Amino acid sequence: MSSKNPVTILIFHQKYTPELTIQPTQLNQLQTEFGQIKWKIVEKIEHYFDAMVEAEIIWSNVFPIQYPANMSKLQWYQTTTTHTGGTIPEIAFQKRLTMTNSRSVYAQNASEMVMGYLLSLAKQFSTLWTAQQNKHWMFLNEFTEKHRIQSLNGKKLGILGFGAIGQATAKKAKYFGMKVLASDIRKDLPVSELDGFYLNDPSPIFSESDFVLISIPSCSQTKGLVNDRLLAQMKESACLINLSPANVLDEDYLYNMLKYKDIPAAVLDCTNLQPLPPIHPLYQLDNIFITPHVACYDEQILEKLVDHFATNLKYFLAGKPLNDPIINYDYP
Repeated sequence: MSSKNPVTILIFHQKYTPELTIQPTQLNQLQTEFGQIKWKIVEKIEHYFDAMVEAEIIWSNVFPIQYPANMSKLQWYQTTTTHTGGTIPEIAFQKRLTMTNSRSVYAQNASEMVMGYLLSLAKQFSTLWTAQQNKHWMFLNEFTEKHRIQSLNGKKLGILGFGAIGQATAKKAKYFGMKVLASDIRKDLPVSELDGFYLNDPSPIFSESDFVLISIPSCSQTKGLVNDRLLAQMKESACLINLSPANVLDEDYLYNMLKYKDIPAAVLDCTNLQPLPPIHPLYQLDNIFITPHVACYDEQILEKLVDHFATNLKYFLAGKPLNDPIINYDYP
């Protein structure tokens, strides 16, 4: 790499979401490690779009939607999230643009959170906490059929979307003796340890599972995928956990299922409207647990994202394959 023509890396620094982008201390670390790099950081979205034309590399959680008209220099885009945040333009496929995400960074945290959700649902932590708040000692005969304390051992966990998060969760669920089913549109996945895999067929995930985990990206292909037809197939004793971003899940139908006790409970770490306003009807339900899109995070998430990007940058400069590719262009 010539020092006269350094690679330009554009970073969209969103000061209101510091957990998703680089801070000055991390930039200093990268500048020291990668001397022959031109770093450009912008804080406003309009400046981000203006600066794209000079960038060979973009590191951000906002996909360059103006691509490709004025972005002939762009060679690699890495997002700080587990997805691209929108539809990838066709020209990106035509130019075989290198695109990576950060799914391996988040998988461990998200799978830990899912196991926490599963334990809370199975062991009735919410019911027990409410009883404690009311200074009431609950006897076993007070637990209803749908809200009894149960074991995870032997129960079926169905995972819709068997990516990094789904795979990490499956391993942990197996430690608890759970049977794990999964569905995905991809064939090249490590499914040998699963108790059932359904290629491009989510129906068995909803009809056979005791717990359903939705962990698929939000894009045009998945919009409304988890609709009333799928939700209606859930067993009356089954619980649902959603980690997928907006518009994947039919929240209105789920709301009615919970309101009329068609299923015992649900956990939503992602909702179609974020943040969820105080007047939202979901808050009125007593059998839902809402977490504010935090399942993937921990106290060291920024450092992990920086390390992940630095590793990929080394690979990129050396001409090696990058971690967490969004698209495998060589896969048929």
